[in-house]
Amino acid sequence: MARKSKKPDTSLDAEDDKIVSEAKKRFDRSLAWEGESNRRSKDDLRFANGDPDNGYQWPNDYLRRRQVADRPCLTINKIAFHNNLIINEGKKNKPGIKLVPTGGTATKQSADVYAGVIRHIEYKSNAQTVYDTAFETQVEGGVGYWRVLTKYVNDNSMDQEIWLARIRNPFTVYVDPNCVELNCSDARYALLYRDYERSQFDEDFPQYKDKGVPGPVIDNDGWNGNVYVRVAEYFRVVVVPDTLYVYKDAEGKVQSVRKSQITPALGAQLANEKDVRKRELKDRQVQWFKLVGNKVVERTVWAGKYIPIIKVVGRERVIDSILDRKGHTRMLKDAQRMYNYMASSQVEALGLQTKAPWVGPAKAIEGFENYWFRSNVDTPAYLPHNHMDDKGQPIPPPQRPQPPQASEGFQVGMQNAERDMMSASGQYEAVRGEPSNEQSGRAIARRQGQGETSTYNYIDNLMVGIQFTGMILIDLIPKIYDTRRIVGILLPDGETQQVTVDPDAEQPLTEQQKLTGEVERIFNPNVGEYEVQAEVGPAYATRRQETFDACVAIITQSPELMRVIGDLVFKNADFPGAEDIAERIKRTIPPEVLGQGPSPSEQQLQAQVKSLSQMLESAIQAAADATRKGEAYKYDKTVDEYRAETDRIKTLGPGMTPEAIVALVAQVLRDALQTDVTAPQQVQAESAQPPAGAQPEMPNMLMNGGGAPGGMPQ
Repeated sequence: MARKSKKPDTSLDAEDDKIVSEAKKRFDRSLAWEGESNRRSKDDLRFANGDPDNGYQWPNDYLRRRQVADRPCLTINKIAFHNNLIINEGKKNKPGIKLVPTGGTATKQSADVYAGVIRHIEYKSNAQTVYDTAFETQVEGGVGYWRVLTKYVNDNSMDQEIWLARIRNPFTVYVDPNCVELNCSDARYALLYRDYERSQFDEDFPQYKDKGVPGPVIDNDGWNGNVYVRVAEYFRVVVVPDTLYVYKDAEGKVQSVRKSQITPALGAQLANEKDVRKRELKDRQVQWFKLVGNKVVERTVWAGKYIPIIKVVGRERVIDSILDRKGHTRMLKDAQRMYNYMASSQVEALGLQTKAPWVGPAKAIEGFENYWFRSNVDTPAYLPHNHMDDKGQPIPPPQRPQPPQASEGFQVGMQNAERDMMSASGQYEAVRGEPSNEQSGRAIARRQGQGETSTYNYIDNLMVGIQFTGMILIDLIPKIYDTRRIVGILLPDGETQQVTVDPDAEQPLTEQQKLTGEVERIFNPNVGEYEVQAEVGPAYATRRQETFDACVAIITQSPELMRVIGDLVFKNADFPGAEDIAERIKRTIPPEVLGQGPSPSEQQLQAQVKSLSQMLESAIQAAADATRKGEAYKYDKTVDEYRAETDRIKTLGPGMTPEAIVALVAQVLRDALQTDVTAPQQVQAESAQPPAGAQPEMPNMLMNGGGAPGGMPQ
């Protein structure tokens, strides 16, 4: 019996066609919104990176005409210097992600550990390069992007880790134009693509070779063709409805649960509860699709609630419903063009001084035309000419007229152009490190501050992007680190530590003592609430150098402080062996300075106890001397009483505070001084002598630390 052939499932193909169609429509919408702005931004990027070889700072037609006429066409790129002042200042003072505990059982310590996990993600991802790439295109062209990815830890694990990746070409990314937030956290969709040549596509994606269906050289929508194939990633946000229920459990505590998380037992309980409040919710689900040509080849649901693409802009305005986005280059282009033109014209005028034509009778050069024709090209040793005509009359030799003089107007024009660039950017000589009219250090610092303030919007917008990156990471980390594992954390000083991530721990951060004596820190990112902040400041290496310089200046003025802060000075030094020096100096610093010895109040109490002990020892010795002169039985009685008091103090001492010891010793001293010792009649002094080597025990107990009370330092 023949088996019936199974009909192909066309429902998935229909869904794929719908997704591709939706992606193309949204791409066209974004392209229409950003098309003109992107065209200008591309020209800004070209202009900012112009040099004598590519000629990007000259209009194409003008450049071509001057090259054909063999006229100088110089490019002296001043814009690159102005842009680099902003870019390099941003690299030195890059914003950093800081977490602040805001709710639940989150603490400052758990927030620091959470921030350390984020710094470690940045470190592994080489985030400095990621941020710098976006910042450079933001300053030069007006916009920059980077993204957040997830990947498997290695080929032998199912655990994933988070990764930051740069986007080199900002004009291959299109985000929902209806975003309201500057960081685009409310975006409903985003696309990023790359166009591959057909041969390269077949080589890089052999598994998708049959997906890029051949078509015309360039089809009507640019997504598929014989020449190239477009590989695109399409993110879209789908709203998933849910309901939040708030109720009281058996113990009377207020609890909350979502409808999607209710178990059958809890559902039955809620059905019987009368005092149950509920609220409708709309969750964001981010779906991801990989499109090759006109086909969907991969799909998944992104773990986070934000589209993981971060956008940073320079200056962005909407004028007459048209997007106008620009960077720092746009305002300087005309001044740069004027500078290039003036410099080229000045060189051209000076170069013509040696090319002034010769003027003279035609008969004078007849027969020697080749010599005179190349006189402005070669440097002949002589130029022959006819000095007599056919009638024997003298012919005057050819003469070179006065050559053209260089105009001072060109130099003035170059100076004006440079001044215009400084005015447009706000970066005057003081900001650029050049001599200026400011003479005092305070005036120079004020002018530098004005220049940095005029361009601070770029670093501020970068800070917005890095802050949004932190929001994406704290939303993503609990979902990716969903199993117990050991992860690295990076401290602000660059030191790496390890922490155990346990999503089942009850507290956000706990510490446990191992059998080896080490302390294991257990961190649960699911517990507690945190707020992301971005703070701008010098890089740690820069702050460390500033600390070292400040400490050296302080010690130079007060060398005695070396015994107090010497270890901190060398701890912030960068030369080899500085840490070893810091450790040796630390061992010479008194414990009380390091916070390891007794406090000043404890030292005062110890001094008082020592003084009273010495007085008590003297009183006991005096009583013994009197006893040796008195009756033997009275001596024994008195000594026994003192010994009993001493034993009592020794017994009670470990549980007493320093103040109680002082009061007890004082009471014994008063009793000893008030003891009435009667002189003996006739008793041998030897019979009343205490045993050889015997010493009063109370002072020894106090001085030798026989159980210091209350854990008082010895």
